[in-house]
Amino acid sequence: MNRAFVVSSVVWGALGLLADCASGQTGCAGGACDDASLAPVVSSASAGDAISALQATPSESNDLWYSSAWDGLQGQNGGSSGAALPGSAAGKDGTNWGGACACNDGSCGEQAEGSSCGGACGGTCSECRRNRAMARLLHPSGCGCNQCRGRLMGLELFGEYLYLRPRDAEVPYAVPIDGPIAPVQGNGIQIGDTRVTDMDYRSGFRVGLNAVTTQCGRVTGQWTHYESRDTDQFAVTTPDVIRSLVTHPLGDNVASDGLQTSAQYDMDFDLIDLGMQTALRRCPCWAADFFWGVRYGQLNQEFGSDIDVNGGTSVNTDIAFNGTGPRVGLMGQRNLGWGSLYSFGRGEASFLLGNFNAKYVEQDQFAGVLVNSGIDTGRIVPELEMELGLGCGTPGGRFQLRCGYLVSAWLNALTTSDFINGVQQNNFNGLNDGITFDGLVIRTEARF
Repeated sequence: MNRAFVVSSVVWGALGLLADCASGQTGCAGGACDDASLAPVVSSASAGDAISALQATPSESNDLWYSSAWDGLQGQNGGSSGAALPGSAAGKDGTNWGGACACNDGSCGEQAEGSSCGGACGGTCSECRRNRAMARLLHPSGCGCNQCRGRLMGLELFGEYLYLRPRDAEVPYAVPIDGPIAPVQGNGIQIGDTRVTDMDYRSGFRVGLNAVTTQCGRVTGQWTHYESRDTDQFAVTTPDVIRSLVTHPLGDNVASDGLQTSAQYDMDFDLIDLGMQTALRRCPCWAADFFWGVRYGQLNQEFGSDIDVNGGTSVNTDIAFNGTGPRVGLMGQRNLGWGSLYSFGRGEASFLLGNFNAKYVEQDQFAGVLVNSGIDTGRIVPELEMELGLGCGTPGGRFQLRCGYLVSAWLNALTTSDFINGVQQNNFNGLNDGITFDGLVIRTEARF
């Protein structure tokens, strides 16, 4: 099956589901829900009645809302399921909000259920009431923030489809010139584009499991795997020739000119993460989390090139990095006010302590091995990631869908192109470049 068709189908399917989420009931109308300085809301609704009503007509579909409202209310009201909320006072159908829900000037309790509140809420009075009621159930102090009310226990299983492209990792390996000329610096006029192995977008995945252990935190674990490849081949006719850019200039076969050449370049990485995630802030319409832990990272680069000189001359390189180190990051999300649609962002940094082991071998059919070189160097490799996107969930928050764009960078790395240049010049100082990845991430999550 065509790879482009599969990828486009996945992307359009995800976007369609996000659009369906946005067409539902508003959950954070008019942006009024995120004001942490509002005075405590007053209500005469009993605890049991309030929770029953909110469960019957949920206003949100993510972790911000379904976070043990009953437990929080029990703790605030001395365990009495029939007690009124603190500071309650009578009002029309038990919802006199004193203007807190931003429906006009406090008239929400005076208008009929389902009315538009003059448009001030961005939705109906009932929606506005539900949002405020849930916020106060989770945060009875009236502030709406800084009180951690999460699920007491549970599991979150997730999988991510990655569609990434490596950048800053290309390898120029050959160039066509106007005739067989000894490779003296300055000789040889290029007559075409330099041939480069430069990888395009390829698929990868990430899978993981989170164990909710407290209302404020969870234990997290995940595995990320990605592979990419590029191949290229090229031929010319006499009197033109192809000159290799990756053979050693002082090898036995110094001319290194031929009529046809090919190259293959492979790159893959694996990441294994274990850690903890804890809530920094929980507000009615937004949340922020901090996570930390340890990361193991592996990055492999394999390159090979052949040119038809002396029966065939080949150059092969292999670079492998393995490292482990601390990982820290921040993530947050905000409800957008269109159904269960929300925006999210994530940023993290890992510092991997490990080694780069690199090998370079050049050989031809007649002379055998011409050059055999290598290096083993210790590095601290910062690995940075940033992701932004949109998400939504089903009522109750059991299933989540997110679609985002990821940018990742491996810094202080040894790249294939730099390593080949170091071998050719017999100088391995300053080989500390970076490799970046960017692309689409689609995530599905199930909560139990």
